[in-house]
Amino acid sequence: MERVKGYVKSFNSEKGYGFAVIDDLQEIFFHASELIPKKYNNIQRRDIISFEIVPSTKGKRAINVIIEERLSREKYCLPGKQKPQTKTKAEKDGMGSPDLSPG
Repeated sequence: MERVKGYVKSFNSEKGYGFAVIDDLQEIFFHASELIPKKYNNIQRRDIISFEIVPSTKGKRAINVIIEERLSREKYCLPGKQKPQTKTKAEKDGMGSPDLSPG
């Protein structure tokens, strides 16, 4: 199965699940039980993660989720964009889209 990269859009530690966004801005559900290692108290919004995508009864879900990188920069690139973008008000409030480009 192919691994893809995305970023954490949201994660609810009380409920133990969150949503990741991949390059085409698709939202993918993931459950805390799929995190490797099985610790999720440190996963944060905008973390870069890699995972495998499988079908589920409610759409797609991520499995074998690994935190690849922490991101907290003022400027970053949106997926598929070449130039850095300045954060919008919504992104400054925590709904940012980090750079998913390789390297």
